[in-house]
Amino acid sequence: MGTAISLPNGELISLGLTTFLYGLFFALFFVTVIMTFYLRESTRQLHIKILPVPFLMLLVATAHLVVLWIRAVQAFIVQKGGSALAFYDDLSDATSVARVICLVIQCILGDFVIIWRLYVVYGKRLWVVLPALILVTSYTVVGSVAILYIQRARPGTNIFTVAKSWITAYFSMTMSTNLMCSGAIAARIFYVWKSQTRGNVRPYWGIVAIIIESSALYALGVLAALVSFVSGTNGQYPAVDAIVPLVGIVFCLIAIQIRLRASLTSSTCIFSREPVSTETNGRRPRENNSIAAITTGEEFSDKPTRAIPMTIHVTRQTTHVLDCLDGGEPTPYSLSDIVKSSG
Repeated sequence: MGTAISLPNGELISLGLTTFLYGLFFALFFVTVIMTFYLRESTRQLHIKILPVPFLMLLVATAHLVVLWIRAVQAFIVQKGGSALAFYDDLSDATSVARVICLVIQCILGDFVIIWRLYVVYGKRLWVVLPALILVTSYTVVGSVAILYIQRARPGTNIFTVAKSWITAYFSMTMSTNLMCSGAIAARIFYVWKSQTRGNVRPYWGIVAIIIESSALYALGVLAALVSFVSGTNGQYPAVDAIVPLVGIVFCLIAIQIRLRASLTSSTCIFSREPVSTETNGRRPRENNSIAAITTGEEFSDKPTRAIPMTIHVTRQTTHVLDCLDGGEPTPYSLSDIVKSSG
């Protein structure tokens, strides 16, 4: 068992890191709120409905941080139990149990958000999200059992010997849920747009990147907690506590990027060699007549000889898919309908 980091030092590092990440989450939360109220009226109400989710995550993260500061005061100032080491060794203390409860609740919130996105993107097909729901239900039970073991632990009992298999299973399942859902969402978007654009998916890689990068950030955080816990080092405390604000950070980063990309998409222009009508009535634009120039800097290989700005079905699809990823309802331009029209 690694002893490079003492238990009090590990708790102090955890307090510092969690405080920093909470501050970052707090700032991103308000950026998300501000950007929501600056959206167009047509999409503002949709995004406002999503605000309770990051607000609830912020409440859980706040409670978690308050618990960590209370524990620090009791350990180093009050010296409850006689010393900081003796206090932190008592896993059954109410603050220790509350800390783990906050972690479990936050992970459940984060995973339910991504499951909802998966549900919407796949046209509200329940069978698609059923495996993820089973995983979340399973690790909720596993987390509850781990909490019971921690609550009943005797003072001086090591965290690495109390419910080790349960805690390991918990981290493994929450990481698997996130990776599975994120991968399914990214694959769906990639497949649909590849079919819709006949293989040219370059303009839409940014949206797929939002999902992949955010999923990787959360997965790396959970993986760090899992590895440090299994290795038996007290460095697992910073890694585990960092997950709570990290869940909120990932949610806000996705929301902010979606809002930014949606604003860019609204300024998308489609250029055609010949004049065409501004409506396609849901039909796929002819590949040899038009190319897209998106303000993200993505370019197609062909160069237009005459540029006539127009808005077409693909642009509206992109905007509505972004709304779906931000928790919106499926629309006439949702992915399920795109697949049906392209089949």
